[in-house]
Amino acid sequence: MKKKILFPTDFSDTAETAFQYARCLAKDLNAEITVLNVFRPGFSVANSSISALQVIDAKKTTASKQLKRFVQNYPNHQRGKEPVQCQASEKLKAVMGFPAETICQVANEGEFDLIVMGTQGEHTRLDRLLGSVAANVIKSAPCSVLVVPQHNEYKTLKDIVYATENIQAEHVPFQIAKDIAGFFEANLHCVHVNKGGDYAVISMEKGTMFRLDGTRLDITFDEVKDTSIETGLTHYIENENIDMLVMYGPHKGLFDKFFRGSHTSKMAMESRIPLLVFREKLAIFS
Repeated sequence: MKKKILFPTDFSDTAETAFQYARCLAKDLNAEITVLNVFRPGFSVANSSISALQVIDAKKTTASKQLKRFVQNYPNHQRGKEPVQCQASEKLKAVMGFPAETICQVANEGEFDLIVMGTQGEHTRLDRLLGSVAANVIKSAPCSVLVVPQHNEYKTLKDIVYATENIQAEHVPFQIAKDIAGFFEANLHCVHVNKGGDYAVISMEKGTMFRLDGTRLDITFDEVKDTSIETGLTHYIENENIDMLVMYGPHKGLFDKFFRGSHTSKMAMESRIPLLVFREKLAIFS
């Protein structure tokens, strides 16, 4: 079965960067992309002679035209070198609704394997109180979500961090994290943040994983001490030049409790590198 990626866009500069990332990733995964725009009707009392259906149809027509221009006119450059051709499997979809809720609904109904979307990396105070669209999608999405902050181009990944609460109890998530690292041929850093004290890294264990083609990947297990989980992860990512952050997000109810604990929410909104939050099943990288 063809792998499927859902890419929501609001036609912003941030979305353009993430679109380049999604296209290159889809090419490597041999996956098809559905490009989605969620629009709102925007009724006007002054135009009461125009029916609601006419307004919706007009909005949908405009959104569909914008989607075509977004896909056809975007100057794609894979890894900044070779141009990426539009894939025949790309599909366009314009849907009315609230962004986060509609994105999750489309992902569920279309049985998508992965959502790839852009984020600014910096948010307003209102975003921090209510949650950005990306953060709310992560909370409710039926599939894994890859959030790409602005200015992150698709490139060869050398080092990936898997943020763990208890590595010994996370057999399936740990295996998925290894699959992700194996797909990107990247070294895997399993990092647990122990709150308390100034920033420090305690190297606990090192190992090696070999792919079927003989590629060697290093796996390290580190405990980080810091005043908070998000600052500990951020410091580690910056100091170790990490290319991607990977976090496990189980069933919506349980993950929602963990997410409201603030640190995962902050990482989703403030991470300067791509953040992949995966569910129990992530066959797209295996």
